[in-house]
Amino acid sequence: MIATIFQKIFRRDFNPETTKRINRVLNRINFRTIFYIGGLVLLTGLAFGVAIDGFFVADDLWQVNFADKVLREGRTELVWRNFNSNYLQIPSLDFYRPLLGFTFLMDYAIYGVRAWGYHLTSLLLYLSSVILIFILFRRMTRTWPENGSQSVAYLGAALFAVSPLHCEDVCWISGRADLLAAPFYLLSLWSLVKSHQEKNKKFYILSLVFFVLTMLSKEIGIGLPVVIAAYFFIWPKEEEYLIPVDIERPKFGTTKFQQDRLTRHKAHIEMVLKEKRKKQKKKEEKRKVKVDEASGIEPAEIIEGKSGDSGDSEEESEMALKERSLFALKYTAPFIAVASIYLVIRYFALGTIIGGYGGMIGGSLEQHLILRWFDLNYLARTLIPIPEAIAAQSETAYWTIAICLVACLAVGLIRVFAKSDPRKWLCFLFIWMLSTILPLVKLWGVGHDLEASRLLFFFTMAYSALWPVLMFHPARLDAGYKMPRTADAALGIFSALVLASMIIANGWAAFSTSVLWMLGGQELKAVWMQTIEKADALAPGEKMILLGVPKDYHGAHVSFNGSTFHTLLRPPFTRDNLSERVLTFEPFIVGPPEVINSSRLLMLLATGQVKQVYVWNSQGQKLKAVTFKGKFDKAPVLEIPLHRSARAESAEGPVWKFVGKGKAAYKDGMLSIEDTVDGDALMVSGLDLVPFSYNFFEADIRIRTKDGSDKQAKSQKDLRSLIPMALSWNHASVDRSRFDWMVIAVKPDKLKSFETLKLRPSHFYRWYSEGVIKSLVLRLPDGVSIDIKGTRLVRGEDQVPFVYLPKRHLEPNGEYKILDLSEEIVASFDARMVTGAVGIEAELTRPNFFFDHYLMSDHSQAVLRRLKLHSASGNISLKPELFGPPAYYQLRIRALDNSGEPVGAWSDPVTLLRAGNLLDTYIE
Repeated sequence: MIATIFQKIFRRDFNPETTKRINRVLNRINFRTIFYIGGLVLLTGLAFGVAIDGFFVADDLWQVNFADKVLREGRTELVWRNFNSNYLQIPSLDFYRPLLGFTFLMDYAIYGVRAWGYHLTSLLLYLSSVILIFILFRRMTRTWPENGSQSVAYLGAALFAVSPLHCEDVCWISGRADLLAAPFYLLSLWSLVKSHQEKNKKFYILSLVFFVLTMLSKEIGIGLPVVIAAYFFIWPKEEEYLIPVDIERPKFGTTKFQQDRLTRHKAHIEMVLKEKRKKQKKKEEKRKVKVDEASGIEPAEIIEGKSGDSGDSEEESEMALKERSLFALKYTAPFIAVASIYLVIRYFALGTIIGGYGGMIGGSLEQHLILRWFDLNYLARTLIPIPEAIAAQSETAYWTIAICLVACLAVGLIRVFAKSDPRKWLCFLFIWMLSTILPLVKLWGVGHDLEASRLLFFFTMAYSALWPVLMFHPARLDAGYKMPRTADAALGIFSALVLASMIIANGWAAFSTSVLWMLGGQELKAVWMQTIEKADALAPGEKMILLGVPKDYHGAHVSFNGSTFHTLLRPPFTRDNLSERVLTFEPFIVGPPEVINSSRLLMLLATGQVKQVYVWNSQGQKLKAVTFKGKFDKAPVLEIPLHRSARAESAEGPVWKFVGKGKAAYKDGMLSIEDTVDGDALMVSGLDLVPFSYNFFEADIRIRTKDGSDKQAKSQKDLRSLIPMALSWNHASVDRSRFDWMVIAVKPDKLKSFETLKLRPSHFYRWYSEGVIKSLVLRLPDGVSIDIKGTRLVRGEDQVPFVYLPKRHLEPNGEYKILDLSEEIVASFDARMVTGAVGIEAELTRPNFFFDHYLMSDHSQAVLRRLKLHSASGNISLKPELFGPPAYYQLRIRALDNSGEPVGAWSDPVTLLRAGNLLDTYIE
């Protein structure tokens, strides 16, 4: 038929045998399935296609660097190193993903350093997962009525395809581990289901192979045996379901209506009696099994259908719990064995079974783990995944999804009342979701802009099917009640409309979030290109300082650290190596983007080699040259008075002015502010200071809680017990980005009496970004009463000691690279400028911990060794045994007086990268 139509359109004749063969092939094609898959391709393209215009961001540069070394430099040993050590040897990340690197080798071989090709590969991998989700659920629901099966498979796959929780995976090239593991994971599950349904051992073996490939792609596949066990336990045999029938409803009050009502009443009584007989039969069979066991007679094999009527639909429900468990264990055992072998190999490769994030990243994740799991905001962002940046533009998508979820629950309840029993499916899906979350216990939590949402990629496989299953689950074959076909169709149409609305809302949010990722990549590309232009213009021996490289763009990664950015300044991304000409102050691995080593900055400026300092301006999307101006105040302390009227300016010079809704009063040299609210602040303008004049800001403060006690601080031991204050400069408004503020968090009981709070604004790159300090803003804590006696700027030259590594090359990103692990490291220090210093205390961090990690975290957990020397200047000998494995380490000192008490402040830390043989992929 189809071949005949083809001949008439194109006027080409085939012989009859050819026509028959063509028709046989075409008749085997399910065009409805092709239409569904085409729809999924379209949805995926609309939601995430814009990502192809993105650039390399963050860790992507390590991936390209790895591929370049293997294919351009011929270092093939780096490929095999991924099989016996940490993936790419990246510090602080214990990941065993040997297959992942091959995808980047393929991309580099095809696309070189053209980012769009890498994004295209990621998009195709994602699309394969979307299609496999559809195929898997079509297979698992093949005994359902056709419309219900297609609806669950297509709508579930569509919800998965447009989930905003996937933006981090699809739009971030380094998020590809999930995209690579997911097809293998789904193919393993599909092969297993097909093997069980068709009793085909070949597909079972194939499922094991795909399971191995999943784990070699990403560790999350280790939970698949739990899903398999749940599948065999819940469905040792496929279920059969009713097909809705047409029922002609008689008019109310007619004889037929009365007869029909009587018939329905009799049917209800018969159904109740049937249920009672079932329960009685179960009791008798259990009693019989116990008697048989006591007499030594083996019970019949229920699984094979030998316990009575093999065609009875009640056979499965009558299976004993023990028999179900043994049946599931029988088919899951090979997967458990394979997983155990994988864990052993992983242990020998990484030295750990658990792995994951180590160093300061893992330490910070452990710090507030319990608090994150009980924070309902994380759950809300999982159910309604709208980034804060998108919701700020419009809340339509948020409320659309929320209303649709309520409608889904309502339809599910209607189905239950109509004798639908989705308990088995819900149990299976919840176990599936749980198996993907448990390996991520330490990582749980989705940020305001869906940061870390990639960790929920496998979770969304089951979650996307949850609502369609609840809304389209049919009644069991033995349900007794048959829903009218018209009612079933109407409910199905309503369900499809609800889920379609949810798909549209999620799709819009996914597209909008993908745009943010694309813009973040384009911003890094702009920084890179302008930096190359400035560096190319430098004369031999000249250097430039680059501050403020963007770290994220509304949750989208941009640049994590100096190491990744300097990779952009070397081949294959540039013709010449420009890395040595550009000096950066970015974090090492990851950390707060605003913090810099101010001692290093001043030292570099004093050498005269720095031609220009540039700061990236995100609003103008260009590098801004900084010219340092303003007066250099020689006074060691600059007192900034509190004005008597609290809210007025002063003609005498710069004074603090209160801005806000609290009640402010000045008395006896003290400014008191009662019942502060969010946004209350003190502001001073009229300053004209070069940033190098002062390093510290000090304020004498006392805080009184509303009830005059510190009960809150005693009852809570987490971040909620802290009172935050913040300092910023060079603007007249308190409504600024959180990155523009220097935050200090203290406990209320610490400030019950007057204490001096000391902040170091010179530790932040924004202190230097405009070349002059014109104003200050001190943001007050919310919901307290506060007393302030005095504020001042302090030069601090006599407070900060200095430490460095002599005769060693300082890398452009601020680290010292140590390649010989057996070599003794000598650090020189000088604390003589600190008043009263007679000795020093030195601290060495644990592997991949940093003193300037998160500013509100406890620095004590970062310390590996403490050393004390009875000299204010000299050398510290760091023997190899003081260190742990090859990793990043930091060293800092502070002065001690005659009594051994610390005086002054900690020095800026020195950063050492002990690389050895295990980090060359990362550092070179």
